[in-house]
Amino acid sequence: MGSTHLTAIPMQIIQGCLVASVQVELTDDLLREFQQELLERIGKSHVQGVVLDVSGVKVMDTLDFEMLCDTMKMASIMGATPIIVGIRPGIVSALIDMDVDVSRVSAGLNVDDALKMLSIKRQSGNR
Repeated sequence: MGSTHLTAIPMQIIQGCLVASVQVELTDDLLREFQQELLERIGKSHVQGVVLDVSGVKVMDTLDFEMLCDTMKMASIMGATPIIVGIRPGIVSALIDMDVDVSRVSAGLNVDDALKMLSIKRQSGNR
C-alpha cells in the first residue's frame, strides 16, 4: 500500500504544455497524489502551460474544485500557465448555484482550445 505508483491521472507533454486527463472519480487522496506528481513534472520538464482536462469527471463537489484550483495556482507559481477544460455543464451549473468563486481559474472547452489559448499567450508574451 505504498505510494510508489503514479496516480491514475495520465500526463503527457504536448506543444510544450503538460496535459493531464482526469478520467476517474476524484478522491482527496487521488487529488493530493496528483497535485504532488503534477508539480514534480512541472519542475522537471519546465513546461510553459498546464492543461487539466476533467471531461471524465461526472461528479465534482466544492472541495474537489477548490483543490483543483489550488493545484492550478501552484502550477502558476511554478511558471506554468494553467487552464482547466472539459467541465461538464451540470458541474458548472452546480458550482455557480453554490456561489463557488470560479474567477480564479482560466477555462476552455477542450484540450485543443486550451493549447490554442496558451499558444496565443506565448506569442503575445514574446514581444
